[in-house]
Amino acid sequence: MQSRKITAVLALVVAAAAVVLFIALNDSSDSNGAEDRSFDLEFADGKAVGGAQDISVTQDDHVTVTLHTDEPAELHIHGYELSKEVDRGATGSIKFTADATGEFEVEAHPIAHGEEGDGVEIATLQVNP
Repeated sequence: MQSRKITAVLALVVAAAAVVLFIALNDSSDSNGAEDRSFDLEFADGKAVGGAQDISVTQDDHVTVTLHTDEPAELHIHGYELSKEVDRGATGSIKFTADATGEFEVEAHPIAHGEEGDGVEIATLQVNP
């Protein structure tokens, strides 16, 4: 009788350990080491406030690029071909997974009378392997 109790307790301990290990392994394999990275950029008077920024991430990071602008503009991440229109005095963001490596221009394209103007470089995005 005593050995059945010990066996039952050991079985519960092993089962609990298996559940904890399963949860721990799933948590680490889901993230793959990727980080959440956010960058705030500002566009005013037709230029990048503070000059064009150099931003760097690692491949598979989850990236958010946010633009604050004093005029209507389109935030554009070249190479990824992602864009977002941002109204005058507003903020707009692009969220993506950095799956392609290399160097990519981030531009603000002023919008006047419904027409997109030439891009102004506001950042260089470096995605490292």
